[in-house]
Amino acid sequence: MSTLAPRVTVFIPVYNRERYLAETIDSVLAQSFTDFEVVLVDDGSVDRSIEIIEAYQDPRIRLFRNEKNLGIPRTRNRGLEEARGEFVAILDSDDIMLPTRLQTQVAYFDAHSECVGLGSWSKYINAEGKVIKQLCTRPISHKKIKVSLLFHCAIHNRTFMARASALKRLGYNNDFARCQDYELLMRLSDFGEFHNLPKRLVLGRKHDEQITFNTSTIGDEKKCLIAADALRKLSLEFTSQDLQRHICIARPKALTETDPDFFLWAADWLQRLLQANRDKRIYDQTAMAQIVFKMWVRIAIKGWCTPGLAKTYALNRRLNALVLAYLRPPYS
Repeated sequence: MSTLAPRVTVFIPVYNRERYLAETIDSVLAQSFTDFEVVLVDDGSVDRSIEIIEAYQDPRIRLFRNEKNLGIPRTRNRGLEEARGEFVAILDSDDIMLPTRLQTQVAYFDAHSECVGLGSWSKYINAEGKVIKQLCTRPISHKKIKVSLLFHCAIHNRTFMARASALKRLGYNNDFARCQDYELLMRLSDFGEFHNLPKRLVLGRKHDEQITFNTSTIGDEKKCLIAADALRKLSLEFTSQDLQRHICIARPKALTETDPDFFLWAADWLQRLLQANRDKRIYDQTAMAQIVFKMWVRIAIKGWCTPGLAKTYALNRRLNALVLAYLRPPYS
């Protein structure tokens, strides 16, 4: 292996991914951009993952093994420690890079010195590799990404590339067994600008073995912690119920409350967020209004489509009036 540091470290954390791992590694080796290394950190796999990795003879592949299962945040931090590249590109061990991902993202960084982190759009495939969603978008500009982080993780982790110096300076929070990528993005957003490229550069795989499918309760707890910290910076008072409802705003499918109280609470809550930001000026107010409007439309559609609620004339009238009200701010 060359003693010169590569421009990009592709970091892949691994834990029992024998079914998908070879396809993931092959997608990296097939990149049009070739000045990279692949750092794989195995977190105590008990399947054939190690054997699959060791079968590759490419000198750009570097394998590291945790002595025991340490969990994903510590494994991610080990990857950052071992990374030698100017940039670190994250890829999960069951996902696939499209051939121009590294070339596209490095070119963007070279042209935008203010950018510290960069994601992209993606599409989803299932366990067998069949496309199940052609386009999964995220906000493009830094202003909108920063506001969107109030509600959800606004950059797909599988598409994320960042300047290694920034990632190593901050690192992942070991207390976040879930949502450690989201928590890191919240801190990184004050370190420099984020952007998402409106291009599909990664195929994200959805399957039943994913950690996100099996630890949803822990995930919600961590999202509440992240949201609470952001809301305190806005000096916004809230209850535990407010937090539970807040993290559902960006996930209309997760809304389980079907009584008018929830939708009226949401209307008031979003208005409070807008007013809090007018007072504190943490986020760009135009971007704030745009993202809040987007969230409100999702909630309103959920209300209109919920049996029983759709027949509640007073509620529908209130929803209609509020949707129109959110259209008033000037948008650029």
